[in-house]
Amino acid sequence: MVVVESQSRGQVEISNFESYADAKVADPNRYSWSIVTENTNTKVRRLVALGVDILLVVALGWVFGQFFGSWLISIGKSANLVGFAIAWAYHGLTNSFLGEGQSPGKVLANIKVVTIEGTRVGVVRSMTRSIPIAASFFGELEISSHTVSVILDFLAIPVFVGFVYLTIFSPCCRSLHDYVCGTQVVRKSKSNLVPCPLSRGEILLISAFSFCFMAGYILLSLLSLPYKPLWTGLEDSRAEILSLSKVTDASISIESEKIVVQIQTTDEDADFHTLAQYASCSVLKHVQTKDWNRVIEVIVGVGYDMRIAHSWHRFDFTYPAREWARHCAGQEN
Repeated sequence: MVVVESQSRGQVEISNFESYADAKVADPNRYSWSIVTENTNTKVRRLVALGVDILLVVALGWVFGQFFGSWLISIGKSANLVGFAIAWAYHGLTNSFLGEGQSPGKVLANIKVVTIEGTRVGVVRSMTRSIPIAASFFGELEISSHTVSVILDFLAIPVFVGFVYLTIFSPCCRSLHDYVCGTQVVRKSKSNLVPCPLSRGEILLISAFSFCFMAGYILLSLLSLPYKPLWTGLEDSRAEILSLSKVTDASISIESEKIVVQIQTTDEDADFHTLAQYASCSVLKHVQTKDWNRVIEVIVGVGYDMRIAHSWHRFDFTYPAREWARHCAGQEN
C-alpha cells in the first residue's frame, strides 16, 4: 500500500494506492509533486543511521591503523585515500543488494535504500551514490593551478547547498545523490514510494543560496587583496618547508599574537628541533615581521591522518621571533 499526501487548491488530500505505478497512472500531474507521509520520521531515522555508520567507519579506521600504522605514516597525506576507500566500500557495498540496501546504521533505524521503482540497488549504482558520502571524510586536494582550484570551489558551492537543503528541508526525503542515482531511502516495513522530482521552486531556492555563497566568496577574495603580499610570503615559506625530505604537509597561520607553523613528517627519527628551526628561519625570511616579540610556534607531527581515524606524536617548539632570529643568524655564521 502506498499512502500519498498531496495538496490541491489549498486542501490536503490523502489517497491510497496499491503501488507506485498506480499512483503515477492515476494522475501524473498531481502525484508527481506529492509528498509521502511519514517522510519526516524517515528523515530522522536517516540521520540516526548516518550517525551510527560514521561511528562504525571511524572504528574500522582505528582498527586498520592499529595493524598498518607504520605503513600509513610512510605514505604521508596519501593516508587520506585509504580513509576514503574504507568509507566508500563500507557505504557502497552495504547499501547495495549485497546488504539488502541496509548499512548497519540503517538496519538499526529500520530503513533501506531502493531505486525509485522499488527494486534493490546494484553495486555500481550504490558505489556511485556513496561517493559524496565517502568524500566528506577526504582531506583537501593539492591543486597547483589557482584557476582550477577556484573553479572547483565554485562547483562545490551548489553541491554543498543542494545536499544541505535537500537532506534537511526537502519534504521528499531524497538528498542530492538520491536524485542523481535514482534512489530513495524508505522505511523497510512500508512501501511508501511515489514520484518526487525536484520542483522548480526548490531549484530556484538552491540556485539563490548558491549565488549568495558565491558572492560572499568573491567579496572575501576582494577584501583579502591588501594582504596578498603577506599570503604570498606564507606560501613561499610553505613551499620551502615542503621541499624538505620526508615532509609531507605544512601549514602556516598568523594569529593575533603568534605565528603557528605545523609540519607533518614521515621520518620518526628526525631531529625535530632542527626541523622546527629551519621552518622558523623560512618564515622569518619570507614574512617580514616588525614585532620581534611575537611568538612563533612550530609544531612537528609524526603520524597519519586518514580523516576517519588518526594517530599523532606532536613536538611543540615555541619561542619569540627575536630568539628564532638569533638561531637563524648563528646558522648563517
